[in-house]
Amino acid sequence: MPQDYRQRRQKGVDSRTILAVVLSMSIYWVYLAIFPPQIPVEEVVVEEEAPAEEPPAPRVVAEPVVAGPIVDVPWSACQAEFVGTTDGGGLSRGHLLEHTEPYAMQPLWYWVFGLVTGESSTPWKPYGDPPGQQSVLGAHARALAPGVGDGGLIRMTAETSGEVVTYRGISADGVRVEQTLTPTTASPCTFDVSVTFENGGGTTSEPLWVGLHEELPDPAGGMMGRYQSILRGVALIEGDALEVDRTLVDEEGPQLQEGALGWFGIADRYFGLIAIPTDAEGDELLFTAREADGVALHGHQHVVSSGLESGASHTETYQVYVGALDLDVIQVIRTDLGELVYFGWFAFFAYPLLWLLKGCYWALGNWGLAIIGLTVLVKALFFPLTQSAFKSTQAMQTLQPKMQEIREKYADDQERLNRETMKLLTDNKVNPVGGCLPMFIQFPVWIALYNVLLNVVELYHSEFLYLQDLSEADPYGIIPAIVVAMMLIQQRFTPTGNMDPAQARILKLMPLMFGVLFFTFPSGLVLYIFCNVGLSILQQWWIKRNYGAPATTPT
Repeated sequence: MPQDYRQRRQKGVDSRTILAVVLSMSIYWVYLAIFPPQIPVEEVVVEEEAPAEEPPAPRVVAEPVVAGPIVDVPWSACQAEFVGTTDGGGLSRGHLLEHTEPYAMQPLWYWVFGLVTGESSTPWKPYGDPPGQQSVLGAHARALAPGVGDGGLIRMTAETSGEVVTYRGISADGVRVEQTLTPTTASPCTFDVSVTFENGGGTTSEPLWVGLHEELPDPAGGMMGRYQSILRGVALIEGDALEVDRTLVDEEGPQLQEGALGWFGIADRYFGLIAIPTDAEGDELLFTAREADGVALHGHQHVVSSGLESGASHTETYQVYVGALDLDVIQVIRTDLGELVYFGWFAFFAYPLLWLLKGCYWALGNWGLAIIGLTVLVKALFFPLTQSAFKSTQAMQTLQPKMQEIREKYADDQERLNRETMKLLTDNKVNPVGGCLPMFIQFPVWIALYNVLLNVVELYHSEFLYLQDLSEADPYGIIPAIVVAMMLIQQRFTPTGNMDPAQARILKLMPLMFGVLFFTFPSGLVLYIFCNVGLSILQQWWIKRNYGAPATTPT
């Protein structure tokens, strides 16, 4: 009985439990339907890492520059007109407004030879057609174009604001480049160039540089190359003027120029474009070759930084001179720009001679007359030395018979021969080097004057008589022919009695050998030689007439 009761009670409890569970679940489902729960967001805990000493900046992809077509960018400064280009920036070509290019010379003998061979079909024009404006940069030049590493020229965009031109571009590895060209009001006239590099890449950049490359002609070979105004790459390193060696660069690659950099540029004998870094300390200059428009160019690569760290920037500035290589102008900008005008080993004498030449021009008003005046002054200055040399030579000629006797008498005793010869000269008061020493003293002055007349821009396109340019050869050949004839006459006044017969024969041929060169020399230089030989003939004639042979009789 109790067992049945417990069983029935247990069944009732189970039924009530099941019903309670069902009702609870039903109520819970209704509640969920009315009030749906919000799903909690799981919070992610990130462990904070210790920062690195120099965390690398994330690489930023450079915004692309709209390249578009390559366009020319006209620009002018310092009485020069340029055309820049978005293909690399900087300047591509330019000319001077106040100067004209060299004459297209047509010497008479070339024209006559052409008539004989059938190559000349036009009338003879000694100086060719009227020259155009003087070029300072050729059509393919890339002057002051910035670059990164060994990559090619950077495609730029250009913006002009008044007289200022700004180029902008990005290299292949994300280095931003901005370049500005700004005329200045300085006197002498120069213009400023500023180049800013900013590394937007994630790694250190390749070396940064600013180049100045031009289509340089092959250097003229032989002696004649000295008398041609050849375009060349020039630089001043440790105070020494250097030139780009095209052949060496092509054969061995870039040539590092070690030492303090003063300036670099492109120049011929009379005109140039020279860049002066504002601060070149620690920079490097390479003589290199590049290519633009499919043309091989040679010149300079001014390495302004060996590599720029990510996010860093560097600005390089230049003062640029363009124009004639006039010493009175360029040395005001920077004294060592005078190295652009070559005066050789005897520059110490060249500067006072140039000062005298300019003084003669100031007094006479013509560079041809100034050359004649300078020749007279130099000849008068050395007249006493020349007179002494000529008298000594005459005295030596008078002693020749006696000296020959001594040579024959003491041919086997060299010591006695020398002693007797010196006794003969001493007794007759003849200095054995009296004829040569004055010539050696004058030699540095002659060489210096020669370099002055060959290299100063003052003679460029200067006229005299029938000559239109004293820096060019005489196309008529008149003055060179007269000089050859005068040298033949001069030989009659030159004592040769004490000369070896072979030397005497060579002396007679010298006017003809030099005569060939005179027809290629700049006419201003030949004019100087003409005056010098003419004055020498008059001087020797006067000395011979007034002094004649020495009165001393050999003892």
